[in-house]
Amino acid sequence: MKFKISSALKDHIGKELITDNNVAIFELVKNSYDADAKNVKIIFKDMRSPQKRIYIIDNGKGMSEEELEKKWFFLGYSEKRDFEKLLKDKEKSKRFLAGAKGMGRFSCDRLGSKLKVYTRTKLEKDFNVVELDWAKFEEDQKKEFISIDVKTSRQNILKFDFGKFDNPGTIIEINDLRDDWTWKDLQKTKRYLQRLINPLQIPNEDSFDIELIAEDFIVDDTKQKHDYDRVNGLVKNIAYEKIKMKTTTMECNISEDGKEIFTKLEDKGIPIFTLKEKNNFLLLKGIKVKVSYLNPQAKRTFKRDMGVEAKNYGHIFLFKNGFRVLPYGEIEDDWLELNLRKTQGYSRNLGTRELLGRIEINDSENNFREATSRNHGLLNTPSFEQLQKFVLEVILKKLEKYVVGAIYWDSEIKTKDFEEIKKDSKKIIKQIAGDLENKDLWYNKDFLEIVEEKTIEKIPETIETIEDLMKKEKDKEIKLVYNQQIQSLKIGLKLEKEKQKEKLEEKEEEIKEIKSELEIKEKEGLFLSGALSVDQEATQRLIHIINNSTDPIQKALSEINKHIQKNSPIEKIIPFVDDISLEHDQIKYLSEILSMANFNTKVETIKRDIVQYIFEYLTNMKYSSLKFDFKNEDIKFVCRFKPLEILIILNNFISNSLKQDATRIRLDFEKNKDFLVLLISDNSDNGGIKDKDAPHIFNRAYSTTKGAGQGLYDVKRILKNLNGNIKFIGNNIENQLNGACFEIKIRK
Repeated sequence: MKFKISSALKDHIGKELITDNNVAIFELVKNSYDADAKNVKIIFKDMRSPQKRIYIIDNGKGMSEEELEKKWFFLGYSEKRDFEKLLKDKEKSKRFLAGAKGMGRFSCDRLGSKLKVYTRTKLEKDFNVVELDWAKFEEDQKKEFISIDVKTSRQNILKFDFGKFDNPGTIIEINDLRDDWTWKDLQKTKRYLQRLINPLQIPNEDSFDIELIAEDFIVDDTKQKHDYDRVNGLVKNIAYEKIKMKTTTMECNISEDGKEIFTKLEDKGIPIFTLKEKNNFLLLKGIKVKVSYLNPQAKRTFKRDMGVEAKNYGHIFLFKNGFRVLPYGEIEDDWLELNLRKTQGYSRNLGTRELLGRIEINDSENNFREATSRNHGLLNTPSFEQLQKFVLEVILKKLEKYVVGAIYWDSEIKTKDFEEIKKDSKKIIKQIAGDLENKDLWYNKDFLEIVEEKTIEKIPETIETIEDLMKKEKDKEIKLVYNQQIQSLKIGLKLEKEKQKEKLEEKEEEIKEIKSELEIKEKEGLFLSGALSVDQEATQRLIHIINNSTDPIQKALSEINKHIQKNSPIEKIIPFVDDISLEHDQIKYLSEILSMANFNTKVETIKRDIVQYIFEYLTNMKYSSLKFDFKNEDIKFVCRFKPLEILIILNNFISNSLKQDATRIRLDFEKNKDFLVLLISDNSDNGGIKDKDAPHIFNRAYSTTKGAGQGLYDVKRILKNLNGNIKFIGNNIENQLNGACFEIKIRK
C-alpha cells in the first residue's frame, strides 16, 4: 500500500494556507533573496485592464533544468534544510536562507490562477520555462496531484512589454489575477514590505533591493507630497533611524558564541551607559535587540517622516535571517504581554504604544522554527521562551527604570528632590543596570545631570497621571494629598522653565558672538587686512610672481628690438608693447596690495565668489578722497578667475575716477542666468564721456585723460579671457551716479 496525493492538496498548501496577497508577494521576495539576488522588481502591469498581471523579476542565480526537476517540482523540498547542514559542516555562506517550508512557490496560486516561470543560470544560454494552470488541479479532487501535466519548454532571449531580459535570474509571471489591485492596495503593499525587511540584518556588502513598479499609478504618485505615500520606487525601511536623535534607545546584543551580553543605553544620541555581563540565557546566541521609547517628540517625528502614527505602525518586530516573522509587532499582537504588564503598573511600565524596536535572529541551527501558516509566528520552543524572557528582563525593565527616572510610584505618591538624587547616584545606576557585581560598567560622567533632565521631562506626564488618579479616588484626604503633589510639581516646573529660559538667552548671546566672529573671519578669508609677514617661503613666492611678469617683458623687448632692426611696420610692434603694459600693471598693483593682502591667493586662477572678493578688496582699500557704494553685494557668484586680473580692472576704474576728481564710485551687482552683471559708475562732475569719444574708449592708445590710453583696452582684453565683456552705457544713468556708467558681464 502507498499513499496517494489528491490534486486538492494544492489548495491546502496554496491559497488556503496563504490567505493574504501581501504575504504571498513577500514569500516570492524571500525566494529571490534565497537565490542570491541583489535586487528584485515587483511589476504590476495593466492593473486597470482584464489582462492585468504581476511579474516578480530577480537577478539571482536562477535554476537549471535539473534544479527545476529536483527542487522546484519536488513538493515540500526546502533548500534551507540542506543549507543548514552545510553550515554545521563549517561551510560558510554570505546569507542565511529565509525560506523554510519549501511552499513559497504555491504563493503564486494565491495571487492568480495561471503561472509562468522563466529561469536560467549563468552557465545556460536558454531560459527554462514552466507554465502552470492552477485551475486544472481544482477540476477533480480524485485526480492524483502528480498526474496533472505541467508544460515545460526552453526559450532564448525574453522580450516583454517592459523590456528585454537576457541575464541569469528568474521571472515569475502571474496571470488571471484573483483580485483587483487599486493604488490604495499597492500603497498598503509597499508599506507592508517596508516593515518586513530589516536592512541592518542584511550586510551592506550583500545588499538586497526591492523595487515596486506600477506604471498605471504614476499619475496618482505625482499628486503625493511625500515619498512614503508613493507606490512606485524602492522599498526602504527607515523607521528606526528616523527617531534615533529624538528619544531613548536601548541596544542589547548576545555574542555569537553566546557567552556575553553587551548592553548600551542612549538618550537623544548621548551615551548613558554600557554594560558587559555573562549570558545566563544558554539557548541564545547571536541575538541583537534595539528598542526605543517613543516620547511625544519622537512620535511627532515618526508621523512626519513615515506618514503614519507610530501606534498604527507596530511596536517590537521580530526578524529571522533578515526577514520579518509575522505577526510579532503587529498593532493587535502583544507577544511580550507588554500591555498586560502596563495595567499592573501604569506609571512604571511601558506598553506597545510607547515602544518601537526590532529583535534580530541569525538562526543557522533552526532553533526558532516557523509555524506552518505564514502569519502564525514561531513554534513555542525552549529557545523562543528564553528569548521572550531575555527581552523582558534584560532590556525592557532597564529601559523602563531609566525612562521613569528619578520620579517613581510605589504604594504611595512621592517624589525625590535633585539633591537626594545626587546623594544616591550609585543607587540610581544600580536600579537601572541591576546588580553591578562581576559586570563591566561604564556610565556617562554627566549621568546625574542627564537624569535630572529626564526627571523634568517627566513632570507633565506625572501631573497627568496624578490627575487621572484623583478622578478615580473617592477619599477626600487622599485627593488633597494628590492636589498638593500636583501644585508642588507645577511650581517646580515653572521655576525650571524660568531657569531654562535664562540658559537659553545666555546661549543665544553666545551664538550671536560666535556668528559675529565667523562673519569677520569669512571677510578676512578672501582678502586679509593687516601687514604681510615676510618669511623665507613668502619671499620665494614673491620672487616667483615677479619673475612671472619680468620674463614676458624681457621676451617682448627682445621681439621689439628684432622688429626695429628689420624696419618692421609699427603694427608688428604694437602687440608686444601691449603685453609689456599689462605685465607692468600687474607688478604695479601687486606692489600696492602687498602691504595688506595675502598675495599667495591673488596670483593663480581660483574658484571663488567673485562678488565677495570685489567687495572685500574695495572695503579694505584706503582712499581718503574716494568712497564706495554697493548694491546687492550679498549675492553669490562663484566662478574661476585670476584675482590679480580683477584688481587690474578695478584699479583702472579707480584711477580714471580719481583723474576726473570723483569722490564716489557705485557698484551694482545682478545675476542674470549664467552671467554676473556689474554696473559701475562714479560722480565726476565733468559730464562723463563725450559722445565723440564713446566709440573709441576701448581702443588701444585712445585716452580722454592724461593717461596712455591703455587701461580700458586692457580691461576689455582681460574680460574677453573671462568669457565676459564690457560696454559703455551712458552718462547720468537713472539710479546711478551722475558720471560715466559701464556694464561688465562675466560668465560662470
